[in-house]
Formats: sequence, structure tokens, C-alpha cells
Amino acid sequence: MAMNWEKMEKIGEGNQKEVYIDASDPEKVVSRFREGYSERESELTMKGRYYLSKILHLLIPNSIPDTNLTAKGEDTIIVSERKKLDSEHLEHNRIMTALREGMSMKKNDNLLEREREMREDRIERLVKDERFIAFENNMKALGVRFDEYPTNFTDDKNNNLVYIDNSFKPWNNLGLSHGGAGLRRNYYAPAIRAAIKNLDISEQSHALNYLQRLEELYLLWKKECYEKNSK
Repeated sequence: MAMNWEKMEKIGEGNQKEVYIDASDPEKVVSRFREGYSERESELTMKGRYYLSKILHLLIPNSIPDTNLTAKGEDTIIVSERKKLDSEHLEHNRIMTALREGMSMKKNDNLLEREREMREDRIERLVKDERFIAFENNMKALGVRFDEYPTNFTDDKNNNLVYIDNSFKPWNNLGLSHGGAGLRRNYYAPAIRAAIKNLDISEQSHALNYLQRLEELYLLWKKECYEKNSK
């Protein structure tokens, strides 16, 4: 899926992805995987990211933005619901952009110190935040890993703590030894299925369909891993 990145406004960046406002819809953002990370994704893992993210949004809608599209092509991208960033988050993004643009070493030292102070202060507040504790407990119960880096969270206008990183890789390949035990889901399907039962009937149907598709993709991905290993 081709994008004219030069004409799109970049609003954030991390080690793995750069985030832009969607040129066709300002209420959405496009996350583009950086070189070195894009190559780690396949069409199957990107599709898996889509279905896992859709499920998590249904289960925890106030904390996980909706995902509209994932694609693996010339660029590897995730299109998702845009959330307004709090002032602290915007300041952190400004600092990280300045650091990556290669300012002078003296200025870099000052910016690095400011970024460290902001990060440590955010961590200190997050670990005591009941919203974060609840989010962490929910994710652990579902068997889903997330990146606890403090600037992956922002406060929305309704005082919800929102996880904006969309780092939900569905599976990990840790090796094919011991009967393929290293091919691991990054979610716990029975716990997700149980949580889905608490949704409204209309949402249950969508969530169960997403989970079924996710499990089907996992089997295809597992087969693909074995076939690559046998070559």
C-alpha cells in the first residue's frame, strides 16, 4: 500500500515505528514500521496483528484504540483510530524528533537528560496509577504482552488511560526445538473466549469471528515456520 509520506504530517516516532496523520482521514493515524523492523513482519503476522487488535479493542475499548487496517507491501503499516495526545506526550515526541534529527552534542546531552527525567517521572506515576494497574492486570489475564514504556500511554479527554503503541504481535518464533514449543501465541485463547462472553451479544459475534480467524492464521503461520525450517 503506497503512501506519500512527504505530504503527511508526522506526529510521533519510536524505535520500531513512525506515526503520521492519515491524509485521507485526520481522525486516523498511520504507523509505518522502520527499516529493520518491517522485514520481521509477514503478511500473516500483519493479519494476525489486525485480528488481535480488533479483539482487544472490543474487550478494552477505553484503553485500546480501534484498528482499521494492517498491510504488508512496499511499506508495512497499521492504520488506527487517532487519539489526542496529552501535553506531556507531545513534549516527549518533540524531544525524540529533535534527537533523531541530529542536533549538536551539547544540545543532545540536554535533551537526553530531559527525556530521562520525563520518562522516570512518568514511570513513577504510572506504577501507582489505578488505571494502569487495571490495564496491566487485564492484559496479563488475557496472556497479551504490551510495551510498558511510559510514553506509550496518554490521557484522553474522559480521563481514560489509553495505550497508543499497538505493539500486539500475535505470535513469536523462538525456535522449532522440542516439538515446536518455541512457536508461541502471544495471547491466551481460552481467557479471551471467556472474556468475550461478557460483551454485548452483537459484539460477541464479531469478537468470536476475529478469534477464530486469528487461530486459523496461527496454524498457517506455524506451518509456514516448519516449511521454512525444512529448506
